[in-house]
Amino acid sequence: MAEQITPVYSLAPGGGGSNDKLAGTVAKMADVEMSIKNDINQLTEALVATRELIKMLDDEKLQLILFKRYLNYQRWEVIAADLGYSWRQVHRCHATALKFLEKMS
Repeated sequence: MAEQITPVYSLAPGGGGSNDKLAGTVAKMADVEMSIKNDINQLTEALVATRELIKMLDDEKLQLILFKRYLNYQRWEVIAADLGYSWRQVHRCHATALKFLEKMS
């Protein structure tokens, strides 16, 4: 955004108003930075909550499937191959885990 500012040369005091563009751009950049920080905080809180929720499961196999999917962002095919399960079996385990978590909350 800052690169889009073109200087205006003028003999008038204040330089012809280019500072207004710069100030506006700096303000927009600060707003975007604050928005990004808020998004990062929300994501961090969501990841912590997700991790705690998954740890509530007693079955380590179900925990592993949910960790791989929701915290490591792995595809179903990769999870199935890592665990030596079929794609369908991984989905069944996933559904079972979600049912357990739903009952707990």
